[in-house]
Amino acid sequence: MYHEECFRCQECHAPISGTVYANTSKGVYCVNCHNERMARSRKHHEDRKRRAKERAERKAKQEREKMSPGLVDRDKSLPAPPPELSPNPSIGSNTLSPVPPPVNEANRRFLYQRRLLKVIYWVSESMALQNKNFAQSEANAVQQ
Repeated sequence: MYHEECFRCQECHAPISGTVYANTSKGVYCVNCHNERMARSRKHHEDRKRRAKERAERKAKQEREKMSPGLVDRDKSLPAPPPELSPNPSIGSNTLSPVPPPVNEANRRFLYQRRLLKVIYWVSESMALQNKNFAQSEANAVQQ
């Protein structure tokens, strides 16, 4: 119980008149001071969350760098395909070199992707051929 003249805001010490006030564990506050405290608290909480997220991102980046030091934050686009080399010198100016190109991660990735595309193309072609043969056998069965 408070005396009317003792019922004051914990923050600004203004007398709280009327019935609108905030009774918290830290004391009694007028509505304006309570709203300002809540805004500061929210901002502080958001700043802590943002800093924690930044720390987690830095830590993840450091872990990625530790796991694969040369591959972090590199351009992820595919390298330009090498020019097609002709084994016959009379066909084009590009001829096969007796020394193979150095094998690096980009070349290895390009060759793997090229092989993968060939396999995908072969599978799609064989499936198209199977569908064509199936359609022809169905048409022959319907005619008989």
